[in-house]
Amino acid sequence: MDLMDAGDEILLLRCVRGDETAFVQLVRRYRQPLIRYVRWRIGDPDDAEDVFQETLIAAWVGLSQVRDSGRIRPWLMHVARNRCRDYFRVRGRQDVPLDEQALQDAATRSGLHQHRQGQVFADVLDALDALETAPPAAREAARRFYLEGLTVAEIAAETHSPPGTVKRRLFQARSAARASLGIPVQPRSSHMETTETQTEAVKAPAFPADRPAIDITELAEPPFAVDCQELRCWSIIPRVGAQAAWADYHPRDWTLREVNELRALRPATVHKVAGVEMEVRTWKPESGWQPVGTLYGRLTDEKAEYLAVHLPHEQLTQVQTFLDDTFDWDWGTMPRALADRGQFARQADGSLTVRDRADAARGAGCGHFAVTIGGKCFPCLRVLQIDVTVESDAMTASYLTREGRTVLVRHYCRPDFPKVAESEVILDETERLVIDGIPFVHWYDTVTNLAL
Repeated sequence: MDLMDAGDEILLLRCVRGDETAFVQLVRRYRQPLIRYVRWRIGDPDDAEDVFQETLIAAWVGLSQVRDSGRIRPWLMHVARNRCRDYFRVRGRQDVPLDEQALQDAATRSGLHQHRQGQVFADVLDALDALETAPPAAREAARRFYLEGLTVAEIAAETHSPPGTVKRRLFQARSAARASLGIPVQPRSSHMETTETQTEAVKAPAFPADRPAIDITELAEPPFAVDCQELRCWSIIPRVGAQAAWADYHPRDWTLREVNELRALRPATVHKVAGVEMEVRTWKPESGWQPVGTLYGRLTDEKAEYLAVHLPHEQLTQVQTFLDDTFDWDWGTMPRALADRGQFARQADGSLTVRDRADAARGAGCGHFAVTIGGKCFPCLRVLQIDVTVESDAMTASYLTREGRTVLVRHYCRPDFPKVAESEVILDETERLVIDGIPFVHWYDTVTNLAL
């Protein structure tokens, strides 16, 4: 087995059996957040390296204590925190992160030109001071997220808070910092003249301005299994020559909100892993075509997998790869074989309970449905995707044909999500799902070009 493709559960099992190669792969997977945290706490680079090595030794010795492979990363962070505490206790030092001089030294070591160091250092201190104006819970959430590198899910697990609460606290922290620094909320920026000129010559996508009528009816026949080769959420097969397109429609009036067109262009490699490069072109009614983005993915016999994403935003272009510590959470892999194996159990009141948490997080079949979109009817396997290891704010119900292609994705969110979202969210209160006692309300629909 290729250990790079192995899940944490397999790596953990092999580590407990003494497989050093599996441990190396596990460390490689989580090295960045660990070393970033240790360096922040210790300050001195040589001492930080020593503490990091001690962390690895302690992790190797204690991995047999981990019972849940989904908790490996938080457990490793816990080991790192303990080693940092030992460092300060043994040396009689004050347990604080970098002081001002150490921050300035760190800026120098990072390779910044001398004339920029002073400004960067001042900006860092201003940002840290501004964060102090946030409420304590929000400040602590921001510290864990931005400095320790924890994900929202991990912060939620450690603080026993719903992810929605963590997101709300992060939003409060950012808002407090902006207010303290006198930074106004940035309005949506217009595109450069060259981009506007280029897009004027490009026709709008061939999706209707108003969402076609949709009817979803559950069928009595047993659900069929599918081989889904798509990178779900983006609905494209990572194979050279493949194409896909889809449009989002939002309530109340169900008008077109966004269109995405994708083309698989050429072979590519990401960190020596062979895959395919895919172009992403996004169109919005108010601003036309957006800057082109890129996805990288691959298809194996068992799964479709994202390898990297490069999606430009208004103020920042971000590139992520499968080696980044949060990549698997946001993108990751998905099984090709999908079927209704009873992962979701129907209750007498119509609600659902989750029997297999791992399958639910990656997507699992749940029922046989006839989906009619604008007069065209498609027999579909419904695939529900929700992370129930924490209290998720959102979930999806995808409808796949016998060929394993998506025609509709219905998005749901918790009723209180509009209160914490950073942009306006309007819900369709006429439809909801209840999973493990948690209600999810119809949010918006994604219709693919295969349905037109």
